[in-house]
Amino acid sequence: MMSRMNRNTRRWVILGLLIAQAATLLVLFLVSGRVAATAESDHQDALLATKTAEAIDRMRAHLQPAESVVTLMSNALAEGELGEATVTRTFIAAMETTDHLDGVFVGRPDGSFLYVSRTVEGYRIKNITKGGGLSTTELTTVDDDGTPQGTEFDPTDSYDPRTRPWYQQAAAMDGGLGWTDPYVFFTSQQLGLTATAPIVQDGVLVGVVGADIELGSLSTFLTSLDSGVDGSAVIVNQDGVVIAYPDSSLLQRETDDGYRTVTISEFEDERARAAVGAFVIEGASEGPFVAAFTNEQIGSSRASFRTVAVGDGDWTVAVFGPEDSLVGGLASARAAERTLLAVAGGIAFLLVAFLAARATRPLDELDRHAWSDMLTGIPNRRSILLSAERDVARAEGPGSLAIIDVDNFKQINDTYGHQVGDEVLAEIVTRAETSLPDGAAVGRIGGEEFLVVLPRQNPERARQACEDMRALVRSAPIEASVGKIEATISVGLANTPGPTGRDHLMAVADLALLEAKSSGRDRVVVAGTSAEKSLGGR
Repeated sequence: MMSRMNRNTRRWVILGLLIAQAATLLVLFLVSGRVAATAESDHQDALLATKTAEAIDRMRAHLQPAESVVTLMSNALAEGELGEATVTRTFIAAMETTDHLDGVFVGRPDGSFLYVSRTVEGYRIKNITKGGGLSTTELTTVDDDGTPQGTEFDPTDSYDPRTRPWYQQAAAMDGGLGWTDPYVFFTSQQLGLTATAPIVQDGVLVGVVGADIELGSLSTFLTSLDSGVDGSAVIVNQDGVVIAYPDSSLLQRETDDGYRTVTISEFEDERARAAVGAFVIEGASEGPFVAAFTNEQIGSSRASFRTVAVGDGDWTVAVFGPEDSLVGGLASARAAERTLLAVAGGIAFLLVAFLAARATRPLDELDRHAWSDMLTGIPNRRSILLSAERDVARAEGPGSLAIIDVDNFKQINDTYGHQVGDEVLAEIVTRAETSLPDGAAVGRIGGEEFLVVLPRQNPERARQACEDMRALVRSAPIEASVGKIEATISVGLANTPGPTGRDHLMAVADLALLEAKSSGRDRVVVAGTSAEKSLGGR
């Protein structure tokens, strides 16, 4: 019987190969003539236009957080006086959600100034107050939780927001949102710009809200924007200042006083200069449109342009590349035959791969069972321990491990039976996975115990993730086959700032779990803190 089955398998494979070869010949005869007539420029223009649209969407998304916080706070402060603590908390919250937001601030007509900026320790609050002809500068550092870490005074600080271009620009506006020209931030030495809006009450200017935003991640995005073998992209403003480019080191130049921006006329990428020059020749337009350009050094190229308004100015995105590299092997009719052969060969390969996959499907099932928990479908002990070793124990940055135990699970089994107990475990796993952040993983390490791997999470975010998971489990009874069953979990959390032993970290988390169980269950205990300080519990 087995020999007969093997012969049938061979026949199917041979038949599949013959069908693939026949299909190859059919494709060659039917479409070879049409491929030669394919217009290369159509492919190029479609590719470039798509990449330009992607860059525009990313650019708008990059600027939107600064626009939102400035608009929100200018309107809120115009409607009524908000306390300094409320304004500060709002600024910190905005910076927590947007990594490239460098600072948020409010300047007043009397010269007072409130500025929240990012530091290594957390956030730095600069508060300049005016009164009685005196000026006081108070500097406070708070951690990521908003807890003050220290306060000092700077009697030598002579900063006056009223003298700054962002303040003067907003003060001259009737309302709405404005953007400064790009410049290199003094503190971070990174290219950025400032969003500003006036605060007007009863027709009188009472202040200006501003937000500094770095432009570095725009250049990072352009690095991943594949526009051809030798293609690239650049963003410039109406004055020709280069705002973003894959090699961000070219965007600023050192001077005696620090750093300055770079214009496209002095830019080192010759094709980028020629591409923007082609845009100028064609004339400014909201676009998108495509232009061809050439010179002796770079040969024939094509570029897609689109211009969008940013504040009172215009930013232009140009995506460009050589004509002979933008669409690869499909660009030339002379390469049609080789392309068809490659496609036909690919079809034959895929067909063979499909047949082989069918024959080896049982092996995939065996592999899945070796790495997954049969009841819940999540990683089993072997799999999750490997994840813990790879993603947390050996990682360079911060990470956390948490051990979960279902409270009073033996009582559930004894009362309702193991089948119902399995239903409870499966639902708890579903709720736990729903609440975890991206990149985290949960696996079953035995019975009613689970291990949660939280890579690249600082201690507070890891604790909050565990709290969210605990709260979701107890938020509603579990609908089991015997009716509704109340269930809760206890969590022990261990954090590490860098590489450490997995077994040691798990032992620390296990001790925290024991503390959570002994102090009342249904709570999260962070290793190194007491149960009373954890935020869990009924």
